Amino acid sequence: MALDMGLGKSIISLSCIQEKGGRALIVCPSSLKYNWQSEIEKFWPEASFHICSGQTPDSRISKFQIVIINYEIIKFWEQKLSSERFETLVFDESHYVKDKSSLRSKSAYYLSFYSRNKILLSGTPIENKPIEIWSQCRIIDRQVFPNWLLFAKKYNGAIKTRWGWKMDKATNSEELNKILTEKMMIRVKKEEVLKELPPIVRKVVPVEIDNWKEYREAEKDIINWIKNNNSTGLDIEKTKKVEAQVKLDKLKLIAARGKMSQISEWINQNSPNQKIILFCFHQEILSELSKRIKNCLCVSQSVKAEQRQKFVEEFQNSEDARVFLTTIKIGGTGFTLTSSSQTVFVQLDWTPSKHRQAEARVHRIGQKSKFVSATYFIARGTVEEKIMKMVDKKAECFSSAIDGEEAEKEDLLQEILKEYSK
Repeated sequence: MALDMGLGKSIISLSCIQEKGGRALIVCPSSLKYNWQSEIEKFWPEASFHICSGQTPDSRISKFQIVIINYEIIKFWEQKLSSERFETLVFDESHYVKDKSSLRSKSAYYLSFYSRNKILLSGTPIENKPIEIWSQCRIIDRQVFPNWLLFAKKYNGAIKTRWGWKMDKATNSEELNKILTEKMMIRVKKEEVLKELPPIVRKVVPVEIDNWKEYREAEKDIINWIKNNNSTGLDIEKTKKVEAQVKLDKLKLIAARGKMSQISEWINQNSPNQKIILFCFHQEILSELSKRIKNCLCVSQSVKAEQRQKFVEEFQNSEDARVFLTTIKIGGTGFTLTSSSQTVFVQLDWTPSKHRQAEARVHRIGQKSKFVSATYFIARGTVEEKIMKMVDKKAECFSSAIDGEEAEKEDLLQEILKEYSK
């Protein structure tokens, strides 16, 4: 179910479980376990459910109609879960199993053999490259795309290099979309079914940073690194890419540090008049903003899943809670925060679809405002401008395979390295 974020995938899944009968296993990110509890209690209160935790399987799960478990621990539970023979298996945010070699993907594939019905949920089943959907497809029907390499060559333009397979463009996207929509994917976009849902108004707000000296030194370090390692930024080996990623992340962090005063002032001025969802990328920025912003609920990595859901409910129901502060990674999926119509991005993610997921926390069923806003504070003259310019190009890869639009893309990291090498 590749329905856009906010179109009720969890409610539809519960209806499917009811229709098929029998017991069900729901696998989701740890942050969403208690969101599923909330959905069951609201839409199917008579169903019995159990939330799994820890690495030691619990024999009590046999007593419950619905079992909820997070991706991080299914490897430890897979033998117990497979013996339960669930009628229906639901993978929420199924892009979590996009890497075929990860332990969670292997466990998900293993469990798929023991359930008759498999439902995968994701508004963004492809975040960066078409190859990401292969491991999701094989959970549903391993016969449609039986060979990973053939898929990579045909639909992701895979080329063998000295460092492994390079896949930097979407190919034959129209054919891939046709196969997906005919055999295994239901794709629905908001504008097709929710004519009454308010439009998203996106705006970029350029800001000046106040730590130019620190930023210029870090930027100079990256430019020198590129000259010493690869003057063009093309086809750099994997270990160098990791090093480049670290350096660019540091540059992103420094740029964000230089915006703290302006952003916190803007939030404190506007939050008394409207509730705001505030997204960061780095934990350091999250921590700093939590000290500066008034009437703020801060959902950081250290906040456990159950408490996160309580914060969501407080934000939804309390007029005193004015700002919901979190990271794109933690708060960008699963939560319903329709008491606000304003999302604000302090930093950008490397994956453009993550921004759309985060915007969908407010742009979903239940939103009453006439329009919703997504405001991006971008530090002028910094790496943020380069990222902002390129994430839209990167997003085309998702559209080409999922929505049938032909497009090509280059790796975002390499694109930015090329910009700095000019």
